[in-house]
Amino acid sequence: MQVSSKNPTEDVQHTWESSAANSFTVVADPENTLVRGTRVTLFLKEDAQEFLEEKKLSEMIKKYSEFINFPIKLRTFREEEREVVDEDAAATPEEPKEEVLDEEDEVKEENEEKEEEKPKMKKIKEKVPDWKHVNDNKAIWTRAKEEIEDKEYV
Repeated sequence: MQVSSKNPTEDVQHTWESSAANSFTVVADPENTLVRGTRVTLFLKEDAQEFLEEKKLSEMIKKYSEFINFPIKLRTFREEEREVVDEDAAATPEEPKEEVLDEEDEVKEENEEKEEEKPKMKKIKEKVPDWKHVNDNKAIWTRAKEEIEDKEYV
């Protein structure tokens, strides 16, 4: 585990490191990548990949930091549809048709040509990052007595 932290009024960023043994180190970080705040980095073993899953992370955060007043947000991904130009359809132009047309057909054909000038669009699904507030429960002792149900007391 590695925790890097920087006060905005100081020029030095400090990093705390531990490998889950009985020791740790705190050093002035030469990289100095933070403007301010704290970054926590966890290094997982190969057999601990389950902790990378959104559901597992969310469960753990709710279990161990349910009543912390500081908001904990989990980066999640949601699918969103958006329209993009269909390059496959634009790459294959249709061959012109040769026909004898009267005036009414010519007007229709001109309108169709104007519609064809618009690029053909297709819908794709893409994953968009989103931040989900995980620890949104308020501690029972901080809420008004009237808001609390009997089963919550139990």
